[in-house]
This record gives sequence, C-alpha cells and structure tokens, in this order.
Amino acid sequence: MKTLLITILAGGILLTSSSQAQVTESDLETCLQKTKEIMNTSRSFDLKPYCTKSLKKQVRKGEFTTPDEPIGFFDADIRYDTQDDIPRILQMGPAKSNGELVEVPVLLKFNYAKSDDEAFTKRWIFLKENNQWKVDDLETIKKGQIRPASLYRELLQYTPPKTYSTSRKHLSDTVEIRSNRALV
Repeated sequence: MKTLLITILAGGILLTSSSQAQVTESDLETCLQKTKEIMNTSRSFDLKPYCTKSLKKQVRKGEFTTPDEPIGFFDADIRYDTQDDIPRILQMGPAKSNGELVEVPVLLKFNYAKSDDEAFTKRWIFLKENNQWKVDDLETIKKGQIRPASLYRELLQYTPPKTYSTSRKHLSDTVEIRSNRALV
C-alpha cells in the first residue's frame, strides 16, 4: 500500500508519493522460505542470485581473486561462518518486518560447542527489489558482541587484491613486472 505525502512549500502544495509498502504475512512467509532454501543448498553455494543489486555488486568484489591471492574475501561459507564443519540449525525464524525490510533469524550451533551459550545467529535481511524479495544484508550475532557483524558493511570496507586489467598494455606491464620480480 503506497502512501501519499502532502508538503506545503512556499504557499503551494507539492505532492510526493512514498514507495514504502506494508509488509504482509505472505511476504514474511516468502522470506522465510527463501532463507530455508539458502540454508539447505549444497556446499557449492552462490549467494548472488538471491541478492539485491547493491549487495550483489559487493559480493562480486569480494569474490575477486588473483593467482597471488586465490582466496579473496570469502574464506569460509558465509551461511555458517565455517570452512569445514556445518553447524546444526537450532531454529529458523520467525520472520519479522522492520519497516520495509524483512529479517529472518537462524540460530546455529556447532556440534563441538560445549554449551548453548556458544550458539550464534545469522540474520538474513530482505528488501523488496523489482517486486521480488532479495537478500540485502546478512548479519552475524555472537554472544558478547555489541553490534552485529554485517556482510554488507564488511564488503564495503574490503579492498580486493590488485588485479590484471582487461587492457593489453596493463596486462603486458604486469607480466613484465612479475617477470622482473622473479629474476631478482
């Protein structure tokens, strides 16, 4: 449902519309189902199809690697914060609205954890983009943290490794520099 805002400006009336739509129960269920799909996908998981344009851009930056730096930003499965062991899902949901966003918490715990205090939450944050709910951020909340770790914020701060350019001149300069470095 769109709302209409009326602003009185210098004796005239300026009509503006707000695109913030109300989140419905169906929207909450859609986001919960998308979260289940993401969490139950195989180990070779690609987040990009689920992302908003802004997060997708940052994820691509984080995926960039070079022969000298083959890992990039993603050194672990972001769904679980792990490279090897997959934690148990203790609880998924309920989805809740937060303005124009939908948040879906997933409570996780590794099998080797000694107590429930070591459980942590991954909060999937969805935003409606082009009439589809897409992941706009993923927050990790661990016991004792003051502020959740945000995938989007971390990717914004990430500087990818120096790269080869698609320009032939730069590529030949880079190869020459590497050749000289190898000779030294």
